[in-house]
Amino acid sequence: MKNSVLSAVLLAVVPWGCARRNVTLAQIETRITNELPPGSTRGKVIDFLHLQDAEISQREPKVIARIRRAATSVVCETVIVLQFEFDSEDRLVSHSAREDRICL
Repeated sequence: MKNSVLSAVLLAVVPWGCARRNVTLAQIETRITNELPPGSTRGKVIDFLHLQDAEISQREPKVIARIRRAATSVVCETVIVLQFEFDSEDRLVSHSAREDRICL
């Protein structure tokens, strides 16, 4: 009896706890490589980030963006954090990317 109840609970709960991935860090990195070569304008970077539904924060000479819900589960959310650095003419010099995991 206990085993059948436990099995029923696990079958109901486990699928909700599994992560659903909307976009991966590797996919974003590939898009950046293909669409934002060094020397791209700040405007082009901002437009790219809007297309990714990113939350954007501009802190001269950087642009920091967060792509929320890159992956989700019942208890956790993965956020992709991107940072773009620009030169004095607002041209892209470099970028970095990482995943942050936020759990309840």
